[in-house]
Amino acid sequence: MKNPLSPKNFLSLFLAGAVFLATLGLTSSVTAQSSFNDLSKDNPAPSAPNRIFITQVFNDPAASVATPGTYTVQKGDTLFSIGRRFNVSVTELREANGITGSTIYTGQVLNIPARIQFAAGGTAAIVQGQLGANSKHAYLLSAGAGQTLDVTLTAPSSLTLKILGADGSTVQSAGSSLTFRGTLPKTQDYILVLASGGSAADYSISLAIPERIRFATGGSSATLTGTVPANLSQFFILQAGKGQTLNVSATPSDKLHLIIYGVDGSVLRSGMGEGASFSGVLPSTQDYFLVLRSANQAQAFTLNVSIPGTPPTPVTGSGSYTVRKGDTLFSIAARFQSTVNTLLRANPEITNKNVITAGQVIYLPGATLTLSNGQVVYIAMSSDTMGAIARQFNTTLSLLIKANPQISNPNLIYPGQRINIP
Repeated sequence: MKNPLSPKNFLSLFLAGAVFLATLGLTSSVTAQSSFNDLSKDNPAPSAPNRIFITQVFNDPAASVATPGTYTVQKGDTLFSIGRRFNVSVTELREANGITGSTIYTGQVLNIPARIQFAAGGTAAIVQGQLGANSKHAYLLSAGAGQTLDVTLTAPSSLTLKILGADGSTVQSAGSSLTFRGTLPKTQDYILVLASGGSAADYSISLAIPERIRFATGGSSATLTGTVPANLSQFFILQAGKGQTLNVSATPSDKLHLIIYGVDGSVLRSGMGEGASFSGVLPSTQDYFLVLRSANQAQAFTLNVSIPGTPPTPVTGSGSYTVRKGDTLFSIAARFQSTVNTLLRANPEITNKNVITAGQVIYLPGATLTLSNGQVVYIAMSSDTMGAIARQFNTTLSLLIKANPQISNPNLIYPGQRINIP
């Protein structure tokens, strides 16, 4: 029998736990984030506060999270009428219940999804609950095109996590992975479906939609201000290149902790007593998460971020369009049978979709760029797959996946997405 606490297994468990706790600045216990009074207020118990029921969900008081519920179909009900009653769409009801058509029957018990809303100005939330045997819980989260969603489900391996769009698209299929980190394709509700096996299980879901940091065109620094909610963390994300020097400082430095890690899981600053500043050379080209953690009270902050020198911008490339007077991003998208969201993914330096200037170069799906740091980048088209891109550039699929740690699901890429070519 294998030793469950062999050095290799222990190290893997330790690192996974350390990264999870450090990046969130929280523990997996709700009681570590909130007082008993806060939990009692946000999670009223029927009569005995010490009794926990199998479908009960603990809500994070810093966020707005309803409890997933059930509804027994009555005579005359339709999915549409039930959806209106609970403010969810027909598609969301179908996905939460595995219904492929519109047929429901009297007495049928339906899972009703619960909506997660971050605290005002917040970028993260934690939800804890318990699933009964052979049961489902579904959560709804509204997010925008191009935003990065980071989800970690802490639960026994008997639970599965599935993520879908309200339009019926599958972002991540139910399987062995209890995490997701990737770019969302469109603005809509996203559905997180948790399913249990033959036994009940406790779970904890941590979610973050980091605020994207973008430098002004030709710039190399940015300053952000805001408030870190009490007992929570504020998440940011920044695209940067291998070999570049990243400088980050947050004030007030005595009340904040700074955590920095790549989408590939590499930790640059764990936040464990390391202060609120960082300066170092980046190990790879990817998105980096910057997380500010406060103490046990809300804390206003100023975050200064800079990458000295010239940002990695296209120096050569094919498949581009030069903006003319009177052009808009919408008119350019229509001209090339594309969408505004696709062009925004292909051109991350555009921070306001309503502001482009004559002479500006817009890169299109299918373009191949060489950045100023030497990185070759391909802009995906709607028909592309990672395998096809690997063959196009005479590389292997495994090397292409390794060069793009920001892509959590190699079977799911979007038009306009920038793909690093090894």
